[in-house]
Amino acid sequence: MKRHTALPFHITLLGAALLQCSLDASAQNPPAEGQRATQIEEVMVTARRVTEDIQSVPTAISAIGAKDLAGLRIEGFQTVGQTIPNLYINKQGGSPAAPQMNMRGVSNGSLNPEVDSGIGLYVDGIYLSRSGAAAFEMADLERIEVMRGPQGTLFGRNSTGGAINLITARPTGEPGLRLDGGFGNFAERHYKIMADSPEWNGFSARLVVGHTESEGDVRNIATRRTYYLPPPFGRQTNKKRGGDSDTDSAFLAVHYAGNDRLTLDYKFDYTDWEGTMPTRQMVGQLGNCVDFTNTPAQCIIGNGLVTPVRPYPQSFGYRDKLAASVESTATNEVKGHSLIAEYTISDSIHLKYLFGHRSYDLDAGANEVYGGAEYIDTGALGNAGGAYAPLLAFRVEAQKQDSHELQLIGSHERIEWIAGVIRFDERVRVNNPILLSRVIGNGDHVSINPAAFDYFIGQNTKVNNKSEAAYAHATWHLGSFDLSGGVRYTEDDREELVIAAGFYGLFLPGNHRSRYKGDHTDYDVALTWHLDDSTNVYAKYATGYVSGGTLLGNPFREDEMKLYELGLKSDLLDNRLRFNVAVFRQKRTDVQQEDFDASAGGYIMGMGDEIISDGVEVEATWIPLTGLTLNASWGYTNVDASGDLRTWQPENTAYVGAQYDFTPILDGVAPSFRVDVSWRDDASRLICPAGSSTVPGTDRCVGTPDWALDKQALMKAVTQVGARLDFANIRLGSHATGRFGIWGKNLLDEDEMEFIFSLGGPTLAATYMRPRTYGMDFSVQF
Repeated sequence: MKRHTALPFHITLLGAALLQCSLDASAQNPPAEGQRATQIEEVMVTARRVTEDIQSVPTAISAIGAKDLAGLRIEGFQTVGQTIPNLYINKQGGSPAAPQMNMRGVSNGSLNPEVDSGIGLYVDGIYLSRSGAAAFEMADLERIEVMRGPQGTLFGRNSTGGAINLITARPTGEPGLRLDGGFGNFAERHYKIMADSPEWNGFSARLVVGHTESEGDVRNIATRRTYYLPPPFGRQTNKKRGGDSDTDSAFLAVHYAGNDRLTLDYKFDYTDWEGTMPTRQMVGQLGNCVDFTNTPAQCIIGNGLVTPVRPYPQSFGYRDKLAASVESTATNEVKGHSLIAEYTISDSIHLKYLFGHRSYDLDAGANEVYGGAEYIDTGALGNAGGAYAPLLAFRVEAQKQDSHELQLIGSHERIEWIAGVIRFDERVRVNNPILLSRVIGNGDHVSINPAAFDYFIGQNTKVNNKSEAAYAHATWHLGSFDLSGGVRYTEDDREELVIAAGFYGLFLPGNHRSRYKGDHTDYDVALTWHLDDSTNVYAKYATGYVSGGTLLGNPFREDEMKLYELGLKSDLLDNRLRFNVAVFRQKRTDVQQEDFDASAGGYIMGMGDEIISDGVEVEATWIPLTGLTLNASWGYTNVDASGDLRTWQPENTAYVGAQYDFTPILDGVAPSFRVDVSWRDDASRLICPAGSSTVPGTDRCVGTPDWALDKQALMKAVTQVGARLDFANIRLGSHATGRFGIWGKNLLDEDEMEFIFSLGGPTLAATYMRPRTYGMDFSVQF
């Protein structure tokens, strides 16, 4: 059942007040008419923690504004990567919440709190430590900034590949009300209510409440079953479809500007999601029976101890019907609070404080890891008629984090500078049993016992991560040159308590504590040469690192990055053409590459000696005539690794988009049409070739590769096409306007693999892309 957690009373009350104010004042604020593009607008970003023009920042950075966010239907981290060069994002096949991100050869998406990721995620400049916390729908986005390459000085640890910052909207201070809604195939429905209050004694507020739901694309053809586990897992019923999604979201922003020297911004975001993971199907080979200890599933199935009602597919290709005999619904509740206070000490010095508190509670439900089959016990396993599950994972995870950052920002003559200190504290509890070769019947009460190997390849852990840092950065304006540089010092203190995992709690005593303490210094320097008012070139050197730590008692080192980058930024043809290019080399040492291998005991960490990534990124925007905007980007990354382990970065990514804003028709109605085409190259998702596996603590693979299977397991190049037709500024009486649009995504109906992972040896499981989607939406603004 969908959890309907009540929003706090004060938010509901404020929403009612905002709604009334908006309706009372709607007659005073007629909406502006649609405008046609004539020049490229100035884009302001916070890539150096202060607001400045994107073209003046000496780093490879992209920004997606509100108009493109709506056109691309982007509302969070999951769908950011459509237009950004060298950024590829997809859904993980083993998690209902965490996205898998790849940028310049660095990947993000570990499910374990002991392991940090190399792509930093931020909301309004406040760090999100877990990819599970990134699976939310931000109800009111203003823009998204994507900075590529290590951002170790200004954004800190865990941003070696880059950083993605979601910027939410401030209240306008003008009363207003907007209603959005729509529907599409796969039973999609969505609505959103946005209300702005008028300014009162320096205070203004904005409230957004939304709901989105859609059905999955893969129907479960297994028999329905309900079974019970001890707390905190409880009742489980296998799902009807894979890929269902039901989301409630809310966003509240309060702005204070009643004092000439002080501004305050409080923001709260809330997401309550319920759904099902994409159904996995076995695409590799089940393998041969060696013995019942090392290959129990192969022996049980191979010796006929279970009846194959619907056997494993063991083949590649999208299927819209698969069996999931015991896999159940998942839930995730995400909350975020932030407070940003800025005080003007003088005309040239500002003091800024950023506080963030975020949390999530994830119940991943039952994850039938092998996936795609239904086998019934003949009675030989002692539960006749029950469903056989070779690997059945459950995961309940609770995370809380707090951060405090104090910045001093100033300028003096030709120098601009920022200095800051930050403290971060995170607490995570993970209960992740993975049951081996269980038979589960309808109505069964299933036990979980560490002594029965139920945590041998899973984990029951508590993790506490702390970090403190101090940094400074400055820019000197020297005529036509700018010299920028900065330094950051960080201390990490990480503690892991293993209650049960591997041999801990089985043959070794549980409650095993591990602690990691480390420190690191990062720095950057950049020289920018302004050739004229519209063109500059820059050279940059920067460093970054990902924290070291321990994973289930096994230590691993810091992952370090060095960047060399040359760039060109230009606005030409009277601001009708923007052309940016960056060329880079990144040298990464002590490379952390996490993997999962059931035959090797579950989660393991490989450590590579060195990875060198060379690449190019090109972005262009052109307005050849009034109303027509053309966009293009291309990213190339060549990854050269010292050992056997592979990264998941596609060599090429590309995007082409066009939007035409027609001359208004009828009574000022503004039609527009856009088309977006994104493409990525082949990508490997297996760290080691199929048939082999990672040697923990090294960059080597062991086993005999199956090269034919490995070739099949390659995620083939894919082209995604989307389009949208809008009619804006539709007059609805004297006090309101409307917008109506129709849209489509994946119009070519691509059905390639989206995610694939190894379960050891030739056993592979995969998920596939969602088929073509389309629908209509509308909005009414008062």
